[in-house]
Formats: sequence, C-alpha cells, structure tokens
Amino acid sequence: MNSNATRRAQRDAHTLDLFSAASEVPHDHAPAPRLEVPVFTLRLVRERSHETAQVRTPADVARLATELVADLDREAFYVIALSTANRVIGAHCAHLGTVDASVASPRECFKFALLVNARSVVCLHNHPSGNLEPSRADVQVSKQLKSAGEALGIPLVDSLVVGFDGRYTSLVERGLL
Repeated sequence: MNSNATRRAQRDAHTLDLFSAASEVPHDHAPAPRLEVPVFTLRLVRERSHETAQVRTPADVARLATELVADLDREAFYVIALSTANRVIGAHCAHLGTVDASVASPRECFKFALLVNARSVVCLHNHPSGNLEPSRADVQVSKQLKSAGEALGIPLVDSLVVGFDGRYTSLVERGLL
C-alpha cells in the first residue's frame, strides 16, 4: 500500500482533508470548502515633505531632527530613512514615550525602513530635560537596532540624542556604537 493510500485508510470518515487533490475526495463528501484568506494592501501617505541635501554628518541629521522634536514635551524615537545617495526619504516616529523614556523596538523601526525601500537609517530621539548624555538604555537599544539592521541589510548609520536647539550627541562619534 502506498503512503497516500495508508494515510487515507487511517483517516476518520468525518475528517476533512484540505490538502488532498480533488480526485482523492470521496464522492459521498462535499468538496473541500474554499478557505478565505485576508488580503492586505499597504499604502504610504507622505504627511509632509522635506527638501534635503545629502546627509553627510550627524549635524545634518540633527538640523532635521530639531524640527521634528521642537514642540514635544516627551521623548520621541524617530527613524530617518536614507536613499542610496544618502538623501532623506522620510522620517517616522517609531515610538512616542514618556517624559523620560522612549524605547522603540527593531520591528517598529525597520518596518518603516522596509516599506520605503531605505538603503540605510539613522535613529534619533530627544531628551526633554535638555541633557544630551546617552543613557545605558539608549546605547543598548541602539546596539540592538544596529544588529537588526545588519540582519536586514539596512545598516544603522548612527543613533543621535538631540536637543531642541540643534545640539546633539552622536553615539558613533562618541564610540558607543
């Protein structure tokens, strides 16, 4: 007896086999139901445009970031997606935190980067206190994002702590990333 015949013989008469070919369905059973599968459509909506030159330094990103975090009273974690020419494709707030914490997951950060076909990313967040010193958690999350980016082929170029006045701390420049 071949393996298909053995499996058929072992099945209960009331068991519905969704993987059998139509010719194998016994005639006294109704055909297998058509399984409905959800279909999703993704659309990106650009909320605003930034005409930018190439991003060459952390200071270039900090100038953009200052505008993004200018009116925030809590920490926000942003992902800046860059093209192959290091031009800004877009910015996405991956997590809006509290007055003293914002921890974005790699999933949220890189979902945006994948959807906009980014070549690389820069991550940044603000410290509403004005203290630009990166915390241990800032360094840990940045290292986790760097590893995730390497696995996806979308490198994390830098991670910044930014202030409201254009000041910033680059984890790469500080040797922390």
